[in-house]
Amino acid sequence: MKPAKLALVAVVLLGAVVGAYSYYSIPREGFPGRQVINDHPLIEGALSNGKPILIYFSTMGCPTCLMQDGVMAKIRSNYNDTANIIFFKYDEGLGKVFQDWSIVKVPTIVLASSNGTVAIRHEGGYVAEDDLINELMGLG
Repeated sequence: MKPAKLALVAVVLLGAVVGAYSYYSIPREGFPGRQVINDHPLIEGALSNGKPILIYFSTMGCPTCLMQDGVMAKIRSNYNDTANIIFFKYDEGLGKVFQDWSIVKVPTIVLASSNGTVAIRHEGGYVAEDDLINELMGLG
């Protein structure tokens, strides 16, 4: 390949990489530092009562979700008066919510302050109970 063509290919590839990085690195709603996406009645209610918010996204048949489900059930029963704890398990009726929140890995756990600003987002891995409780209490 001639040097001019090689240089042109390199510039085009570099432009594509930089463009993709720029697009995907722009903070979007539902990610840390941005606002909670108010796309479901449970979220709307959580935003109106002044408590921190924990949103748990999972699916049926996900092994990591099954492990996380037990932790989340304990947190919900022990901290439901302290925080808004919302569970979304994927089904066709929740497809838009999962899409709006850019859920591509499960489980995903989103923690937000009482004013609706997302502080922490865990994607695709197990999070220990103590870690989640500390993060949730830190939002209080």
